[in-house]
Amino acid sequence: MLTDYNPIEYLTKIQSLKYRAAKLPIIIVVVSFSINIIFKVDIVKYCALLGLIFYIFVLMCYRIKKQVPPENSDTVILSPIHGKIFQIDANTIKIKKHILEAADFRCSSRENVEIEFSKARLFRFENDCNMPGKLIGIFPYSVICIITIPKNYEIEVSPGEKVEAGETILAKHVSE
Repeated sequence: MLTDYNPIEYLTKIQSLKYRAAKLPIIIVVVSFSINIIFKVDIVKYCALLGLIFYIFVLMCYRIKKQVPPENSDTVILSPIHGKIFQIDANTIKIKKHILEAADFRCSSRENVEIEFSKARLFRFENDCNMPGKLIGIFPYSVICIITIPKNYEIEVSPGEKVEAGETILAKHVSE
């Protein structure tokens, strides 16, 4: 069910974070229009336009996609973020998320998969990862995600490939 993967209380928290981040551009627009109406200064219209562009930027940074993971998500490792794979080593995958890509951070596996983030501003809603593909936090801006794959998994992706959070299979369990 979609609400299991995208809990309503988390979506409410994301909306709250988004509106908190959008306060400044809204204030810029309101003040610019007020100055233009009261003092008839036409140049502040451009400040209002910049405030509107900044507001749209904030909305883009805090958006998420409502995705449901593949059926057999118990035997795979899913991508925790949206982005592009830029490096694969022996058992690590590095994914780069750009600033305007969707912000969701999702559970990647039922197994204990080590995930590290560089220069990240993470809003985490829960620490335990109990359902692969479940929304557990957001990254509103750029981040590099480093995933350490266990030895009993085979990597299924290649560098340069775009991945979707909670949907793209990074590695599959290998029977021994």
